[in-house]
Amino acid sequence: MRVWDFGIVGAGLIADFHARAIKDIPNAKVLACCDPVMEKAKKLADKYDCKAFASYDEMLKVKEIDVVTIA
Repeated sequence: MRVWDFGIVGAGLIADFHARAIKDIPNAKVLACCDPVMEKAKKLADKYDCKAFASYDEMLKVKEIDVVTIA
C-alpha cells in the first residue's frame, strides 16, 4: 500500500487537528510542517516526528511531499 506524505502549512491549533487526522489514516503520515514562527513549527514537528520549516517555499522543496494541507 502506498504511503501518502503530507505537508502542513501553519502550525497553530487547527494544524494539530489536521496532523491527528492524518496520523489516523493508515497509509498517510505527516512528513513536514511550516510556520513563520519557527518555534511553533518545531513544536508541531516534535509532536508528530516530522521536519519543521519557517516558510512554505522551503517546505515545498521536499520532493517526497504528496499532499499539502493548509491550516
